[in-house]
Amino acid sequence: EQIDGKPLDGRSDIFSLGVILYELLTRNRPFEGETISQILKKILFDNPEPVLKFDSSIPEQISKIVMKALEKDPNDRFQTAEEFALALKNYKDFRLSKNKEKKPQLPQPPPKIEKTKYSVDWKIVSIAGASGGIFTLLLIFGLQYFLSVDSNPFSFKKPANEEILPTPIEVKTDPPGAVLYFDGKKVQIPIISPNDKGKHKIVAKKGCLSAEVKVSSKTESPLFLKLSPNPFQFKIDSDPQGAKILINGEETDFRTPALIPRADCDKFTIGLQLEGYSTVSREISPNETESIFLSLSPKSLEGKLKLSSASNSMKFYLNGKFLGNNGDVITLLEGEHTLRIVDEKLLGERETTVRINPKETTEIFAEDFKAGKIFIFGRPEEDGSVYVDGKLFGELPITGDKSLAVGKHKINVVSSKGKKVSFEWKIKEGEQKKVVDFEKRKVSDF
Repeated sequence: EQIDGKPLDGRSDIFSLGVILYELLTRNRPFEGETISQILKKILFDNPEPVLKFDSSIPEQISKIVMKALEKDPNDRFQTAEEFALALKNYKDFRLSKNKEKKPQLPQPPPKIEKTKYSVDWKIVSIAGASGGIFTLLLIFGLQYFLSVDSNPFSFKKPANEEILPTPIEVKTDPPGAVLYFDGKKVQIPIISPNDKGKHKIVAKKGCLSAEVKVSSKTESPLFLKLSPNPFQFKIDSDPQGAKILINGEETDFRTPALIPRADCDKFTIGLQLEGYSTVSREISPNETESIFLSLSPKSLEGKLKLSSASNSMKFYLNGKFLGNNGDVITLLEGEHTLRIVDEKLLGERETTVRINPKETTEIFAEDFKAGKIFIFGRPEEDGSVYVDGKLFGELPITGDKSLAVGKHKINVVSSKGKKVSFEWKIKEGEQKKVVDFEKRKVSDF
């Protein structure tokens, strides 16, 4: 359908699958020839040899299924891939013999097609890169072979009773990777009928780089095009639309969606601004892309939090990170936040929740921790060090000059001789005393 300039649909893919299955089963291509014209003619007019003629062990029904997929008329093929799959379902366990040697390709019979059958007034056709891409590869392969045969790729002797078919033009660009347009239509390989006497335009584009050339049926292939900068329009769009567009930090009169005129291929930076949304910016390389689409994120509303405490020994933490001290004012996002308040002197901590309102200052006040005075004595060694919750708290003996926040604390006492006693102590308000026996490794109330 592509070669003949006819509409493509899923049945074109059925044909492509048939070609692949044919080659897998027979180890031969269904359409072969010495020239690109011969291959094109066979695709259009000739029927390949049945699969059975290559390997008699292949079930006859499989051969019929493959040949049905290769019918010239799309209406005679399977109409959907599902139909094709259902037809093959009963043969999913069929395997070709691994030891079977490849059989020589059967000779193709002489063409039986009358001249009137293919003396068609060829239209200009273009091979696109979507459905049935196998033919694009086939044409490229044939063209490469064709070029290697003769310095003049079209100097082969025209076989008797064979019409010269459309001429594919391979286009190579510098830099490579350009998109091709043939008379305004996007294509992969331009093809011109040999009977076409007119001029046609090929345009190659890659970002802001482009080149164009007039071609005819006599244009030699491959065609080399050097891309160069040209004035162009860069497309910018966003979600939501209506964002103000900045170019290299300067405001413009454009809002998304818009086509921004550019005169060169230099890199530039675009910025988008929209009230209620965070500003976004990107560096653009025009020779790599022709458009950009950016999604804008709603701007997070913020408020302020003033930290206050009864003691300067208190510190505030948020999500495990230090937030601030008494008297600090912190900017936070709108919503609820859980703060951890730590008194480094009394070794107490607690959590509290605060709500931040947008564009407002909220104050939080941390009251003193309730605490109890502690006494700790050691026996028989009277000297040593006391650790509370993993931190050095003081030296033995501790005689009520220190206090701990009310609550449970993990106590480790190490004598001057290195003996260690550990225990958990639930501190209450008032005085409490403990005696640590390093010999018995016990703790008792005083």
